Amino acid sequence: MDGVIHIESQFGVGSSFILELHLPISIKNNLSVTDDNITVKSLENEINVIENINILVAEDNKMNQTLLVMLLEDSKLNLEFAQDGAIAVEMFKKNNYDLILMDIQMPNMNGYDATELIREEDKEIPIIGLSANAMEDDVKKALESGMNSYVAKPIDIEKLYIELLKYIGKV
Repeated sequence: MDGVIHIESQFGVGSSFILELHLPISIKNNLSVTDDNITVKSLENEINVIENINILVAEDNKMNQTLLVMLLEDSKLNLEFAQDGAIAVEMFKKNNYDLILMDIQMPNMNGYDATELIREEDKEIPIIGLSANAMEDDVKKALESGMNSYVAKPIDIEKLYIELLKYIGKV
């Protein structure tokens, strides 16, 4: 499978067992994307032709907000930012969004709680979690709170683009 296995261990601290495999990613409409036939640029080109999509970005960190704007600056996606989970819930109730990018750790209300409140109102809107916490338990908690998927920080641009395309109906 053209993979790699390696172990990192420190006495008295613990061990990490790392398995790297290059497998296809199965996405909407049963299309398959592999490293061989997709590039970040081709994904970006797909995003840049989509119009009239409103995205709520719940993110308190200005640097992360700026990064998202830069990654999507050539697109016609409409981004609106909420500084915390409570503001995100209020903005969601007042506006019509097609997708939500939800940070996990925010002041006043975290992303898990904000997602649960949004899910009380809308079971269908795609919510993609964003967090530096990328352990299996963190991803599980995000999905259990009602998020559709999860992108770890630092943001893997290709994964972000794939998730956006998957949930805004173009892939």
